[in-house]
Amino acid sequence: MGARVNTFNTPGIEENRHYLKEVEDAQKIRRTVIDCFEKVSLPTLSDDERKRILQFVVVGGGPTGVEFAAELHDFVSEDLVKLYPSVKDLVKITLLEATDHILNMLDKLITAFAEEKFHRDGIDLRTGAMVVKVSDKEISTKVIKTGEIATIPYGMAVWSTGIATRPVVMDFMKQIGQLPMNDFELKGPTTYMRLETVLQLISVKSWRIFRPYFRRQTRTTWEHLQLKSSKKHLTTCDRYPQVKLYLNNKQMSSLVDLPKESKGDVAKEAIELNVAEFKSALSQVDSQMKNLPATAQLSKVPILHLADCFNRMEECTTKPEGPIRFRESGRHRFRPFRYKHLGQFAPLGGEQTEAQLPGDWVAKDEGFEVPPPGEYAVGMYIPEGSKARLCLQNCSIIDSSLGKAALQTELVMKQVFLTPTARSKKRTEMEDNSELKTFIKIWFTAIASLCYCYFIPNHIPHGFRRLLSLLPVIIVFFLLPLPLTTIHLAGPTIFYLVWLGNFKLLLFAFNRGPLSSKPPLKLLNFISIALLPINPKHTDRDLDSVSSHKPILLAVKALILALIVVAYQYRDNLHPNVILGFYCCNVYLGVELVLAITAFFVRFILRFDFEIEPQSNEPYLASSLQDFWGRRWNLMVTRILRPTVYDPVREVLSPVIGKTWSRMPAIVATFVVSGLMHELIYWYFTRVRPTWEVTWFFVVHGVCTAVEVAVKKVVDGRLRLHRAVSGVVTVAFVAVTGVWLFLPQILRNGVDVKAIDEYKVVVNFLKSKME
Repeated sequence: MGARVNTFNTPGIEENRHYLKEVEDAQKIRRTVIDCFEKVSLPTLSDDERKRILQFVVVGGGPTGVEFAAELHDFVSEDLVKLYPSVKDLVKITLLEATDHILNMLDKLITAFAEEKFHRDGIDLRTGAMVVKVSDKEISTKVIKTGEIATIPYGMAVWSTGIATRPVVMDFMKQIGQLPMNDFELKGPTTYMRLETVLQLISVKSWRIFRPYFRRQTRTTWEHLQLKSSKKHLTTCDRYPQVKLYLNNKQMSSLVDLPKESKGDVAKEAIELNVAEFKSALSQVDSQMKNLPATAQLSKVPILHLADCFNRMEECTTKPEGPIRFRESGRHRFRPFRYKHLGQFAPLGGEQTEAQLPGDWVAKDEGFEVPPPGEYAVGMYIPEGSKARLCLQNCSIIDSSLGKAALQTELVMKQVFLTPTARSKKRTEMEDNSELKTFIKIWFTAIASLCYCYFIPNHIPHGFRRLLSLLPVIIVFFLLPLPLTTIHLAGPTIFYLVWLGNFKLLLFAFNRGPLSSKPPLKLLNFISIALLPINPKHTDRDLDSVSSHKPILLAVKALILALIVVAYQYRDNLHPNVILGFYCCNVYLGVELVLAITAFFVRFILRFDFEIEPQSNEPYLASSLQDFWGRRWNLMVTRILRPTVYDPVREVLSPVIGKTWSRMPAIVATFVVSGLMHELIYWYFTRVRPTWEVTWFFVVHGVCTAVEVAVKKVVDGRLRLHRAVSGVVTVAFVAVTGVWLFLPQILRNGVDVKAIDEYKVVVNFLKSKME
C-alpha cells in the first residue's frame, strides 16, 4: 500500500501534476519530455510558446527532486540536444524549494556544493519560494520572506515534496486510537503504554513524557525534582531517542546537564529542577529535532527490530531487557528501537554525487575516516563478494587511510562530496607525514643492507655462495616498498631498489656489473651506484649525447611538465583522452627530470666521476622495434637486462643453435623478464591480482623484435623501408599495442587518477603557501 505524495492541498496540483512515486510516473514523465521537444519543432509556434514548453519545473529540493533535476539536465544536454540541436538554447530547468536551501537534511557544506554545481550547470535554483497554485501552463509561487507572488510558465511540472499517509491508513489509525506521528496526542496511560511497549514515536512531546517523573518523585507534588535522588529514573531516558540524541549532540552526559542554571560539578547533584525550567529545556529539544528521513533504509530497520522482538517474545517475557517502567514496577520486555542512520546519497548529474556518511560507521566498518569536505574527490566502488557495502578510494595525497578496504572493482560513481569527521583532516595530515617518515626509513634500511653487501667480497668468493649471502638483501629489497602507497614515493623506490638494485646485486654476486669495478669502489660510491641509476665513469664510452641532460633542454622539459601539472587542475573540463596523453608525457618528462636531479646530487654532493643511466633518446624518431627498444626507449632497463638476461641466455643457447640464431630466444627472454617486472611494479601500485596484460604486451614486442632481427639477417640489407615509413609504422605499432595491452591496467585501477590527484594536492599546497 505504501504512502502517497504530499500535495499540501495545493490548488491545481492533482490536475496538472507529474509525480515521482510509481513506475508509471517515470514512464509518463519520459513521454512528456519527448512530447515537449516534438511540439517545439512545429513551425506555427511562437518563440515565447517554445520557451514555455521547454521550461521544466521541479518542485521540492529534497534528494528525490535534486536527483531528478540533475538527471533531467543530463538527459537533455547529452541526448536530446543531439536530436533537437536547434532548440537547445531554449531549454530551462527550474528547481523550487520552500526552505532556504536544498537538501536541508544534509550538511551545510553538502548543500552549498550542490547549489554551486546547479548554478554552474545552468539550473535555475529558487529557494524560499512556496508553490501556492498550479494551472495548466503556469505555477504561482510565493516568496516567503517578502510575500511576493510570482508566476512561472512551464511545459512540464514534477512534484516531489515528500510523502503522506493514505486516507485508508488514516481511517484505520483513528479507529484503533492512534494517529499518525505528526498528529499524535497523549490521551492516557493505556494508550501511551501500548504505543511505547515496542517502538518509540519521535514526535511525542518530550515534556509530556517526562512530566510523570516529577509526580513519581514527590508523590504529592511535582513542582520540583531533586537530581541526586532521581538519577535512577532519569536513566530511563534511553527509551526516548530524541532526548538522548540531543544530549549527545550537545556533548551532555545526562539530563543533569540540560538546565541552563548550573552550580558547578561539585554542587550539581543538589540542583532542584523547577517544572517550568525543565519544561522549557525539553521544549528546546523538541524544536531542534528533525523527523527521520522517509527512505527505504528507515523502513527496513524497524521491521527487522519488530521481527527480532516477536522471535524473542517468550525469552524477554521471563527476562525483560527494556528500560524501567515509571508507571508500573519492573521493566519493559524489549529494548526500544533506535534508528542508526547509515548515510544518504544525492546524485547531482554529470557522474557526480554527494554523500553524507556517519564518521563512526565509516571508521568502524571500513577502518578509515571520511576525508575533509570539498578538498578531494574520491571514487566509490562496490567490493567483490558484497551487495550492501561501499568502499572509497583516492581521497587525498595518499590513500593509506583507506587500507585494504579500498578494493578496485566495478566503478559506481566518479566523484563523491563527503562531509568530515572531527579528526579526519588532522588524521590525513598525520598519515601524510607518516608516509614521508616511512619513505626515509626504507632508504636508511636499504643503505644499511648495502653496507653489509660491501664487505662480502673480502670473505666470500664470487659465485653461488656469494649469491646465497646476498639473497636476504634481495628479499628485503622486494619487501621494502610494500608500506608505501603514494605513486611518487613508491615509484622511484620500486624501480631503484626492486629492479635496478636487485639486478645489480645479482651481477655483483658473480663479480660482474657496475658494483664489481676495479679498483674496488669506496663504500659511499658502492651504495650510490647500487641505489641510483648511475655507473662508474668509463673513458671509452660517453653517453652524454644519449642522456640529453643539457641545461636548456632540461629547462624546457621542466616547463612543459609544470604546464601539464597546472592543466590537471582543469581535468573536469578536458577530454579523458587528453588527460591520458598528458599523463603519458608526464611520466616521460618526470623520469628525465628525476635522472637530472640524481646526476646533480651525485656530481656536486657526492663528488665522484660517474655516468648517468640514460632514460630515452628521442624515442619518437625510432625507425624499427630494434631501434626503439635497444637504442631509444628506457635505456637504463636495456643496459641492466642485457648482462643479466640477454647475455646468459645467449651463452647457454649458442652451442645448441649457433651464435647467430641464439639472439632470437635471448631477445624474447629479455622481454618476458621485463614484462614480469612491470607486472610486479603494477602490483605494488594497485595490490590487485595481475591480469598479465602488461606481460603479454612485452611478449608481443619481444616476438616481433626477434622476427624483425631474423628478417633483417635473412634479407641482409637487400630490402629496406624508407626511414619515414618505418618510423611511422614503428611508433604506430607501439602506440596501438600500448593502448590495447599496456594502459588498460593503469586506467582500470585508477593509477593515473591517483598520480594526478597527488600533483593537484602539491599544487594546492604551494598555492596556499604563496597566498
